[in-house]
Amino acid sequence: MTNREIALTRLDLSKLDQNGRYVDLNNSIMQTLRYEDVLFLRRFYNDRNIARNYEFAHIQPINPNKLNAKKNPGPKKKQPQTRKKNTKKYSLTRDNKYTNKKHKGIKKSGFKMVVAAGLIILSFSTVKNFANTEIIGFPINTVESYSENQTIDVAGVNDYEEIATPEVEVEAPVIDERRELINELANIFQVDADKAYETIRALTDNFESDDFLNKLTIENVSCKGSGQIYADSEEELFLYTMRILKQAPGRFGINSSNIRIDNNYESSTNYQEIISKYSNILGVDPCLIHAIITAETGWDSEMFNNHNNPAGIKTNSGSWWHFDNKEEGIIELMLEILKYQREGAYTIEEISEIHCPLSDPGDVNNINQHWVSNVKDAYNEAQALYANELNHQQKR
Repeated sequence: MTNREIALTRLDLSKLDQNGRYVDLNNSIMQTLRYEDVLFLRRFYNDRNIARNYEFAHIQPINPNKLNAKKNPGPKKKQPQTRKKNTKKYSLTRDNKYTNKKHKGIKKSGFKMVVAAGLIILSFSTVKNFANTEIIGFPINTVESYSENQTIDVAGVNDYEEIATPEVEVEAPVIDERRELINELANIFQVDADKAYETIRALTDNFESDDFLNKLTIENVSCKGSGQIYADSEEELFLYTMRILKQAPGRFGINSSNIRIDNNYESSTNYQEIISKYSNILGVDPCLIHAIITAETGWDSEMFNNHNNPAGIKTNSGSWWHFDNKEEGIIELMLEILKYQREGAYTIEEISEIHCPLSDPGDVNNINQHWVSNVKDAYNEAQALYANELNHQQKR
């Protein structure tokens, strides 16, 4: 049994959720287990229900034709039907014949109808004292002169005309939440939002592929330091995708110069809000992130102010990493911590052995020996700041 497997047997399974995320605030541990870890725990405890909702995916080779494939626009949407205004005039005769079967007026015989109309007209005539005045198109003194076959046009009488009122359907504006999310991340990572959206849409079959909907994976997208993807939400998956589009666009057959932009985006200076937001998305302990930044740069060092590097993060070549804005730098630190945890470093002491080991030849002033104690002190102070976020993550 390896050291990692021994460590896994010591985990409290009551703190492991159905998606493989382990949260132990007492020991400052928040991580998503690797697929191999989940398999080991299932075998060790002979329980297939451990992290039963856990999903994983390996990187798949990209189909170069997929990005340029034309999408089936799908069936055309039916236009809402509106009722036409009824412009027909209704006429009735003495033998009670209605020329429009949909007429819903008062059904009287032709003779009674004529008499009723005559009485109404005579009443108006008496009140207004206008003898022999024509009303609704015929003289009142000729009411009895109409023959049996003659019809009276009563279209002007409101009581006998029913006009259908057209229904006007007002469609609510459609908000593309995915597009808005991609636009927001594109600003942070300084990539062309339109190209990023079209690339993701092509790779996910217009967000309808089985891998995207059921496994939360996208071709050639992986987590930092891993060939797999660990995402619990579309927002988290898009964040990983946007980072790859900036740092390794060649995976998608895209040249860096064709997607990188300079949009002069400046992140908020409310760093607690930024940490709270992305720690919830990525499932990282916000107190740990806050504590590391406090111990590393104190929020006001030259590296943080001029390079947007919050915690001395280095590139693969060993140089200090320069980020386009502080929001991007804080996100990268979170992804760095997740990478350490996938490598088996859960506690502050274990993280220090990777992030700032005592054997680091660059530590000429022996500063690294104080890293653990400084981070722990800052961690205890940060717990009051992020109490709501910690409670929310524990309930997930």
